[in-house]
Amino acid sequence: MSSCPPRSNKQNDTPDLEVSYRNSYAIVSLSKEPVNTLNLHMWEQLSAMLDRLEGDSAVRGVIFQSGLQRDVFTAGNDIMELYAPNTSKERYR
Repeated sequence: MSSCPPRSNKQNDTPDLEVSYRNSYAIVSLSKEPVNTLNLHMWEQLSAMLDRLEGDSAVRGVIFQSGLQRDVFTAGNDIMELYAPNTSKERYR
């Protein structure tokens, strides 16, 4: 199995997502306190991260993990955003 070259992640990471590399795999850590809720901003960050990783021919696969100290991966969609007055069906999609 070949190894990906070392990469600097600082310009591509966000406060909620961090990517590291092990061999030919990208490891994406979600670290959005308190329970990795997924709001529109987080979905946009994930989409941009996946687009970037998909375009990297050295990446063979992606592993997602929680970067939180507590034993939780994600609580799912942010319920506060689902029922917020500014949320529409179009925005949710």
